Amino acid sequence: MFLIFGLGDGKMDLQLKNLNVSPGDTLEGTASLTMKKDIEGKEVVAILYAEEKVTEHEGKGTSTRNITLYSKSEILDTEKLYTTANSPYQYKFAFVIPQAGASSAHSTSISVGTSNLFRSGIVRWYVKAELKHEAALKFPVAKTQEINIVARGDAHGDVAKTIAGPPEPSTQPLSPETASSGEKFCASCGTQLNPGAAFCSNCGSKQ
Repeated sequence: MFLIFGLGDGKMDLQLKNLNVSPGDTLEGTASLTMKKDIEGKEVVAILYAEEKVTEHEGKGTSTRNITLYSKSEILDTEKLYTTANSPYQYKFAFVIPQAGASSAHSTSISVGTSNLFRSGIVRWYVKAELKHEAALKFPVAKTQEINIVARGDAHGDVAKTIAGPPEPSTQPLSPETASSGEKFCASCGTQLNPGAAFCSNCGSKQ
């Protein structure tokens, strides 16, 4: 669980009814925003998203990053002046957990061109509530909570070891010859794409 709040701006609290949910379940929560000073805000938003850590090897260089596999947002409030006098602001929200395939803790290595992309196979799911405002990049007013996507029947018991994620792309290695034969593949996850695709249909990465 991560708690991030702006210095002197405000504080976001996040309460979820259940941290263990199954695909098809509705996850309900409440975001509570307390202002420490008046701010012109753009909007308050709740986001459900999934990330996977990938490591890319190219030549002698190595870089690690998270790729977003799924993201859905719900606008809770609009542009206005958020004041201390009206605090706390309370927002109810709900997300339906997508019917996604299970992604167990296995790794996949995919070759794309001259790069070698190592996928951890571990997908982590989060809910985030955030007040978007002009200085949000420097002083965010947000809170993020990790949730567990578990098999049906385990949501109210022990947390399953398998975390659900979107359907896995093909794990067949993509050789440089295949990647250059006129077929198009996502540089982030290796999914085969239509030749004119601007975004990956699996992970959403811009091509």
